[in-house]
Amino acid sequence: MIKILISVIGIFLVLILLASSSWRIRDFVFAKAMGLPIAENDIRIDRALDMKTPDGVLLIADLYRPTLDGAFPTIVMRTPYGRGESTTVAFAEFFARRGYNVISQDTRGAGDSGGEFVPLTNEKKDGAATIEWIKEQTWFNGQIATFGMSYLGYTSNAIAVLNDPSVKAVFTAVAPRGFRNIFYSSGGFNVEAAAGWTVFVDSLKKSNYQSATGSPVAQILRALAGGEKVDVPFDHLPVTGIDVAATGADIDFYQTFVNSADPSADYWSESSLTTEEISAIEAPVFLATMWHDTVMPDVFTDYHDLVAAGKIPRLSVASGPHFDAPSIIRFMRDGKAWFDHTLKDEAPSIPAKSIHLNVLGTGKWIESDVWPIPATAELFYLRPNGVLGTVAPMSEGEATSYVYDPNDPTPAVGGLLLGNTKPVTDNSDLEARDDTITFTAEPFESDTIVVGEITASIYFETSVETSDLFVRVNRVSRFGKTKNITDGVKRVFFESAVGEVMRVDITLAPTVTQFKKGERLRVLIASGAHPYVARNLGIGSTHEQAFMAEGRSATIKIHHSANMPSFIEVPLAEISSLNISKR
Repeated sequence: MIKILISVIGIFLVLILLASSSWRIRDFVFAKAMGLPIAENDIRIDRALDMKTPDGVLLIADLYRPTLDGAFPTIVMRTPYGRGESTTVAFAEFFARRGYNVISQDTRGAGDSGGEFVPLTNEKKDGAATIEWIKEQTWFNGQIATFGMSYLGYTSNAIAVLNDPSVKAVFTAVAPRGFRNIFYSSGGFNVEAAAGWTVFVDSLKKSNYQSATGSPVAQILRALAGGEKVDVPFDHLPVTGIDVAATGADIDFYQTFVNSADPSADYWSESSLTTEEISAIEAPVFLATMWHDTVMPDVFTDYHDLVAAGKIPRLSVASGPHFDAPSIIRFMRDGKAWFDHTLKDEAPSIPAKSIHLNVLGTGKWIESDVWPIPATAELFYLRPNGVLGTVAPMSEGEATSYVYDPNDPTPAVGGLLLGNTKPVTDNSDLEARDDTITFTAEPFESDTIVVGEITASIYFETSVETSDLFVRVNRVSRFGKTKNITDGVKRVFFESAVGEVMRVDITLAPTVTQFKKGERLRVLIASGAHPYVARNLGIGSTHEQAFMAEGRSATIKIHHSANMPSFIEVPLAEISSLNISKR
């Protein structure tokens, strides 16, 4: 009770200090509490600066800059959420108080900017126009950096791929290279990300972006609380009607998302950054992401493309979801260190090696110069009676069955959800459902780290035309508590092969996870993770299902016999072989 009282008093004192009229006191308390570098200068804010694009659209920006004499590098942030949005303001003030100009600009069709908002499609050309405008300003010192997380990370990359010689550094966090890989990576439709993001953007527009405004203290506290929240009817059928059910009207870009299941749809080529573009970026790049962010696989793809092109990007992966308070603080700290190093030639206060990975299950980090990190692949076979073993099954005809009902879809519990604040969570209730099955290994005999991508090869049979295969790896504690680590899902189309057995290969999301001695590895298999993947209705293509309101139940068989040996391949490393540090 005394400890709680002391904590409450401490928080109260911090809030009083933050409310102080002195920016120095506010910033000092905030920086010290969060482990950030303290401010170096006061700032001025020039609001509602306008620039005109070549096609005549006015884009509106705020300029944050030091009150000190001299010229400073300029950091560019371009946002569709209103430039007064809490996190954007927090980032802009943070960098400006530490020796940088910051341009915070509303993207086309958002905030106070003119034009129509069509997600992602105009960001390269409008980014190019913004850079040209900056170069004409008296405060421009010849150096530009791009910064942003999530959509702002995309706009950061959209400028970076232009390779303007004035762009000297790039920092992107949880940044997609487009929406295709988020919304359709499984073959099914990620209704949680697509509909959730759509309704959030619509709610900002309807409020005239006023929900994003407030005092500097309110901005920071709202950012640390996780931003704005919206409710979305993810269970609504048909999927095409979720926008109307949530907002009362059709939303054009949501209808584009849901009608673009075909990877060759025009929207994807108009809105996605390509491998060729990413790999050709000339400015130094810092990539940051989270282990349980739905965008995380895209960030690893960016890393691989840059390395394949002979570049040496920075990669930092922390524990957490797409957006939370610790990630905001981390991106502030790492962004400041990166820009000081690349733009001001200061000694780096970032790790010596180019890759910095949080080890899930610990407070430690692995430092490396290569990814994947060398590891030994070990096979774990699905066996009868829920056993996961290192010896292949010997008998024939073994299989485990369950029934998937689209009227009661297997839920997504934790994992790579865009709006998830608890991505790692207790999986006991999920494992207890009749539409999931599990296979559990023997306890580890010593502390062991899984490092890299787990792959699954599953012999899969269904009674309907199409079913999803969801494979998750969980950690089981010595006390029997089970939590998710990583997973993957694939929509499988059997069509004329209904009733036949198909081998399905799935690559799970990358992970670095420590299993302690006595802990066990468990594989969970299901045929749904709604709304991470919209429930599979058992008939028709993904596009056809978007217009359907009824589905068919499926009887699923997972085969694990001598001639159909289902297994997962796990990259394991001895702790002594890794460069592990505390941060």
